[in-house]
Amino acid sequence: MINLIGALERADYLAVLWFVAEAEDIPARLMRAYISEERLMESTLYQSAVKKGEAKSCAETIIRVLTYRMGSLDPAVRERIRGLADMETLTVWYEEALQVVDAEAARRLVEKIQKAPIV
Repeated sequence: MINLIGALERADYLAVLWFVAEAEDIPARLMRAYISEERLMESTLYQSAVKKGEAKSCAETIIRVLTYRMGSLDPAVRERIRGLADMETLTVWYEEALQVVDAEAARRLVEKIQKAPIV
């Protein structure tokens, strides 16, 4: 039989099957018997979902730290942080947030976030 799809495309199809199976409450053991975790992780769909999860986690940590240091955080700043998909920028802000030790440092980071161009 001629294989008409490439390995990455096949991984994407398998990832979709896996997600549908979980949504439909098909036992995971059945899916594991057919699809290895390594093959699933090759999928661009899977990688995209993981990256979105990492971005969301990073954004929420930044928001938590700033809120803790300042007492409250402008909802517009929260949404700006949550709306950013660029992991490089989020990582920089995350690292800076972890170094924030007082309200003044938090305000400086908020100003930086407000002025940053959103790509």
